[in-house]
Amino acid sequence: MPQNQLVRSYLELRRAVGMLGVLLPVILPVGVIVFERGIGFPDTISGYVGTVMGGTLVGIVFAMGVFLYFYVGYESAPEDPDMLPTDKVATNLAAVFAIGVALLPVTTEVDLVRVLHGVSATLLFIMFAVISLWYFTRGPANPTPEKLTRNRVYRTSGIAILVSIALIGLYALLPDDTPIASIKPVFWLESTALWAFGWAWFVKGNGIKPLND
Repeated sequence: MPQNQLVRSYLELRRAVGMLGVLLPVILPVGVIVFERGIGFPDTISGYVGTVMGGTLVGIVFAMGVFLYFYVGYESAPEDPDMLPTDKVATNLAAVFAIGVALLPVTTEVDLVRVLHGVSATLLFIMFAVISLWYFTRGPANPTPEKLTRNRVYRTSGIAILVSIALIGLYALLPDDTPIASIKPVFWLESTALWAFGWAWFVKGNGIKPLND
């Protein structure tokens, strides 16, 4: 494959992964509003598997997993000096956890499956943060002003993901009848993490031209 075509393919892959992350928390509730008239919004993103949007949720998360797996192929391209073997480990792990989230339904009555789903989801978000904070920020010793700006985006995204995970953990310690339960905080924190993840990947894929000129 010609060098410019290879680079373009992986930039498009990065943008695709980013867009899936950004759109997922939007598509699910909109679909419930349209097809189920907004009845019974789940408390979490994973909970949407029990709605009319369940197939869409599984499909998008599974697609993200596949994209993350094939993204590691860029390490074989010498044209990408930033790519290291450790990137393959990070994206492969993220792919495995994403597929785990997709294939292990949280709505099942089997406790082990629910636990594995929760573990997969938590580790997936952690890998998103790792990729943003440590891999996306890597670069030359003397980065350009544009690269420094992109790094701020990546670090902000990674921190937002970690803070969201921490707040979900703290919320889990509260009693079930806590007043804030009505605003479905886990859904919004998961959405924040996905938006942060998607924004980082979209920028990494040259989706925002002023940051990549």
